[in-house]
Amino acid sequence: MVRSVYYFCKQCNIYLPDSEIENHLKDYPGHILEEVFTDKQRVRLSKLLSFLLRHNPESLDLKLENNGFTTITIDELIKRIKYRHNYDWVNKRTIEALVFLDKKGRFEIINNRIRARYGHSIKNIKIDYNNGNIPDFLYHGTSKDAYLRIKNEGLKAKNRNLVHLTSSIKDALEVGYRHSKHSHRPIILRINVKKALDSGIKIWKAGKNVYVSKFIPPKFIELKTKKNEKN
Repeated sequence: MVRSVYYFCKQCNIYLPDSEIENHLKDYPGHILEEVFTDKQRVRLSKLLSFLLRHNPESLDLKLENNGFTTITIDELIKRIKYRHNYDWVNKRTIEALVFLDKKGRFEIINNRIRARYGHSIKNIKIDYNNGNIPDFLYHGTSKDAYLRIKNEGLKAKNRNLVHLTSSIKDALEVGYRHSKHSHRPIILRINVKKALDSGIKIWKAGKNVYVSKFIPPKFIELKTKKNEKN
């Protein structure tokens, strides 16, 4: 199994996967590269922070502000994480790298504190999102069984504070596979954002390609097909 590793270039102040190192050093010979973490460690840390910052901060004696930020600094958070088994490799660089490299923009650091941008099940968390530059269509991946309910009831937040949508069909497909049985292909729903916004439905941008809403009525939801993607 190939072991993917991420590095930090001190001169460029950027993070790079090992697949880009050779070309980077050709362009910038002499640059100093510091190993940050493996891809396996990146995923483990992302899952841990998602659990702590979205659902159960109490498991690490954390408290969150109403806007989702930790009340303690990242430095103190790291000290607490290090007490967990096999997390002794976590440091400030790994936290910063995780935030920088995350393609969905799950986390945000401001003033040495961190928060999850979306996905909360904690009821008192309220984040001020941007409601500009939203695509005309967004997508939601789900299972065949769930679709039978959604087409009648609409998209509801259920165990999360908000409904999650994406501008990426690939990401919607990945979510759909997670919620579907192995024997069924997932269902991809297409949301007519323009019509929803015109009717007063609120949709906000929460991450790099993640959007959220309190509720999407059935009349703005349809199955994604090759035909309607051409329109």
